[in-house]
Amino acid sequence: MFKSLILLSFVIAITCNLVYAGGRLIPKSRYDKVVGMHYKIKIVGDALVGEKIGSKKSHDAVSYRSPIISLITNPFTVNFSESDFVTSTTFTPTNGRTIYDMQSSGSPVHIWQNPNNPNDINCVYMNVDYNDPMFTNRTCKYYYSSDRGVTWAFISEVPNGIRSGYVCITGMSDGNILIANHSNAPGSPATTHSQVFAGIYPGVSQFIRLDPGAGNFGANPIWPRVIATSSIINPNKFFLISSQHPMGDSTFFNIGTSLTTPGTFTGWTTQYDCEVNETYNVTRGDDGRIGVVYINSKSHFPNDVGDVYFIESTNDGTTFSTPLKIFDSDFSATGDSLGAMRGVSIAYQYNKPKVVYEIIRQDPLANQYLPFWPNKIMFWSTTLPGSDPHRSVVVADSNNVWLPKDSLFAGVDDGFGPLCRPVIGRSLDNNALFTAFISITNRFGAPVDTTNFHAIYLTASGDGGATWIEPLRITPETPVMDWTYPSMTPVNDNDVNNYYVNMTIQKDTIPGSFVNGDLNGPSLAQQMFARATISIIGIKNISTEIPGTYTLFQNYPNPFNPSTSIRFALTERSIVLLKVYDINGREIVTLINNEVVSRGVKEIIFDASGLSSGIYFYTIKAGNFRDTKKMILLK
Repeated sequence: MFKSLILLSFVIAITCNLVYAGGRLIPKSRYDKVVGMHYKIKIVGDALVGEKIGSKKSHDAVSYRSPIISLITNPFTVNFSESDFVTSTTFTPTNGRTIYDMQSSGSPVHIWQNPNNPNDINCVYMNVDYNDPMFTNRTCKYYYSSDRGVTWAFISEVPNGIRSGYVCITGMSDGNILIANHSNAPGSPATTHSQVFAGIYPGVSQFIRLDPGAGNFGANPIWPRVIATSSIINPNKFFLISSQHPMGDSTFFNIGTSLTTPGTFTGWTTQYDCEVNETYNVTRGDDGRIGVVYINSKSHFPNDVGDVYFIESTNDGTTFSTPLKIFDSDFSATGDSLGAMRGVSIAYQYNKPKVVYEIIRQDPLANQYLPFWPNKIMFWSTTLPGSDPHRSVVVADSNNVWLPKDSLFAGVDDGFGPLCRPVIGRSLDNNALFTAFISITNRFGAPVDTTNFHAIYLTASGDGGATWIEPLRITPETPVMDWTYPSMTPVNDNDVNNYYVNMTIQKDTIPGSFVNGDLNGPSLAQQMFARATISIIGIKNISTEIPGTYTLFQNYPNPFNPSTSIRFALTERSIVLLKVYDINGREIVTLINNEVVSRGVKEIIFDASGLSSGIYFYTIKAGNFRDTKKMILLK
């Protein structure tokens, strides 16, 4: 008996020092060592790099090694199971290829679909040719599709033949585009600073250069974000954000008041609240309001490191509201030490701000972060219950996205967390929100500096962001590639049967950027257009008033052909399962698959286009509530 107890104690001691990961147990000390690695952000030139603190890079792994160049030349489609909210995702090469593969310091703004003509989709990238490893001739390229991304054409460099970088794009009320980047295009002064280029017609290579100048702040404004106002006839044509370089500590606002060369501007205004180099984003609501989301400036407000703020203008950027803190990091002894670092993105739905941002474990006193520590993608809106800065909800974390606990390598770190660089957009009909982000995987490689590959996940919300569908990996698992830098058009087209999510995503054969990992050698990273099809987005809000009872309503119309609306009422937030069966009891489709749905009256569309006429039943389970109703399909 005594020997048995000794053996049991030994087993318990061993088990307590192991972590279950990837289907096997690994030493907890190894996991803690890897997850506890500290990095800090450095700016080299106009690029950022994550630099490991206090240890050398790991080269002792048996890594996956891919060809240096492996280009996708034809579109391909990834199909998903019936239980997934995404039906399929089609990936199409835009013909953009580059060895400058660190496309953004934050959440990219690289694609714009014209809401008034959804056939027109425009995108931009930074480009460096394969034979230019010093990035001497880095340019920004503009690509155009007139058929919703089925085919793509390279239109021009912007500006043509001049070194430029860190590009973004938006659209104007007349359907033409605005592209902003920093370049040393001829102007006054002829130094590298943010400039704006207005297109004269979609898909045409001629642009009007609009130069705001470099200001008089001792460091040039670069890393721009731009948004057009609601109409080109407005006195204020567009609003511009940039931040200081080199190693500056301030962000600036400016307003363009002309679309004629060389442009007229109200002048750069110092905005000390914002952190620098693309830790800010801007968008516009349907009614013309402009919203800005940004991470707090740790240089000017060191006690608020990692906090996130929102400001809004209702007069085309002339003035803004008092900054509203929407996330408050907690670095106290009892806090989780999670603070915002790089990625922030914003959209408007029914003229209400919708924001996503990443939070990661940090050590603000040492100006360091932990790139392997489990982190979160967060969502905020004024429509959420509660009060700021504590009303945000979790979109993604280790509870709904699998994160590896072993096989963690960051030989090349581009300022990524395990989940990072979120982007957000809405549907054209305003009823759905979409969020995409980067996730680390357990595949790793690279010839010298072993680094984890990444994948892109997508999630959606049908109730204004109160609840989100479990994120789905939309990039293929094989062949092994590094999928990074998703960018989503702010407004995505839809039809009566489907929602669509339009994105650009970078695909590479070597994980980690060549910009920060030149020991691994260059590879041609491809810029891919991804179009995800969502047959049913889930749930539409009919009313947020608290119902008196759980109810499953009779579908309408009934009989129907080929689609019908199913409504139900929830007295409290519940896990909902909603299925359709035929008259023989065979399951036809799962409309809501154990998703958390907020309280209120909800509606979902059932499309029976592929079914024959007959009697069908729909059944709901929500908490302890159960009910079934009959419906008739009559073709």
